[in-house]
Amino acid sequence: VENGRRGDPQMHLPRAPDAPRAGSLPRRGGMLPPVIGLVLTAAGASTRFGGDTPKVLADLGGRPVIAHALEAFRAALPDVAVVVTVPPGQEERFTDLLPGVHVVPGGATRQASVTAGLRALPHEADPVLVHDAARPLVTAAVITRVLEGIARAGAALPVLPVTDTVHRLAHAPTDD
Repeated sequence: VENGRRGDPQMHLPRAPDAPRAGSLPRRGGMLPPVIGLVLTAAGASTRFGGDTPKVLADLGGRPVIAHALEAFRAALPDVAVVVTVPPGQEERFTDLLPGVHVVPGGATRQASVTAGLRALPHEADPVLVHDAARPLVTAAVITRVLEGIARAGAALPVLPVTDTVHRLAHAPTDD
């Protein structure tokens, strides 16, 4: 089966019940099953959030925010290889909270944290998705559309329409 590019075999992704048909992704590595990787970034300082608890550990409906994000990816991709980047020194705390997930210390910047996560994934992981764990409301449909975009273009990112009212000011107000 080909997806329009000569000699480019396809694979079928597991599909969440509420997700549209995933389509297919180019398969690398011959007959080996594909490994989709996920770097879930949770190493931020949560300075704007305030308090002593990282934002990703805040309670949302009786569970930590990070649990909702992880559950969305596991629902869409049950066999996804997951690496979570966390604030250095908090690896044990997150490992206890997320059994079966590979937890690694993040870096001083988001880029450094993503790099640490990429290095910790299995080498055969392809494609790799990167998601901010403080964004818990990602849906299986969005995840599937990103994977479809990867199949078409080699890379993709989700873009959602703005639903809030946006005002454009000619002169921004000042505090003076």
